[in-house]
Amino acid sequence: MGCFISVSRWHFGDSIFRLAFCRTIYSAYESHSGIVGLCMGHLIVPAMIEGLPAESFVLGYRKKSKSSEGAILLFHGFPADKGNKNSDIAEALFSKTPYDVFLIHYRGLGDAKGVFSFSHSILESVNSAKALISRYHYEQVHLIGHSWGGLVAMNVFREIVRFRGKLLLLSPFNEFPDRSVLSSIIESVIQEIPFLFGHATLDAVLDDLESVKASCSPRTIASELQVPAESITIIQASRDEEVSVASTEAFCKLFPCAPKYFKLDQDHSFSNREELVRVVLEEFQ
Repeated sequence: MGCFISVSRWHFGDSIFRLAFCRTIYSAYESHSGIVGLCMGHLIVPAMIEGLPAESFVLGYRKKSKSSEGAILLFHGFPADKGNKNSDIAEALFSKTPYDVFLIHYRGLGDAKGVFSFSHSILESVNSAKALISRYHYEQVHLIGHSWGGLVAMNVFREIVRFRGKLLLLSPFNEFPDRSVLSSIIESVIQEIPFLFGHATLDAVLDDLESVKASCSPRTIASELQVPAESITIIQASRDEEVSVASTEAFCKLFPCAPKYFKLDQDHSFSNREELVRVVLEEFQ
């Protein structure tokens, strides 16, 4: 799915300056590899990657003083609250694990410009993962996906066979409702974010989702994955009103392996962030 896209350099956007001013910055540095960042000890304040599709927005935390042991990529839900996009998880992982960490915002969502498309969110995420692997020569890449990001992460996982690490899914979107239910959901999203899909008609958006269902279904991927059980962890929010416990438990049974599965007393957004960050860290330590 898609081609390799080389990553050229990094720079700071407005959102990064806001983050930088919230911290004590000791030095600025530019490495011979073209990475520009503000450094605090051995940390680099996350920077936005250029060289991906023009509308993409990828924030990266990369090690300065030593080579990373791999990377963790985080994929958010749809449409997800503007702002956080799991940056709290990313910062904790970067601080307490040996990995570089990247946050990917889909076109039209978060800080990514352009018009959102369900199929593009998958394709461009796959391309971004391949680009990062190619540019930084990672030998292993771990993936974390929440809600729609779970579907995206599973498709990326399918495409990076040689570089697969752990796949962590948080209340993953795993079952497509019928068209009438999807229509109601999309209409409510459009009312909240009128230009999210640009000038696409409701039928065009639903057709896009149908194409994803046909070629990128998480349930189909789950049934075909041949990986060790310890490679996959699924965490379900027990009070989730968007992705039901029953749906996720049925999804878990489709894997040829028996993935690690447990529930947290949380809502779909995992509003108790402190607990979520702690549990995610435990999966990578």
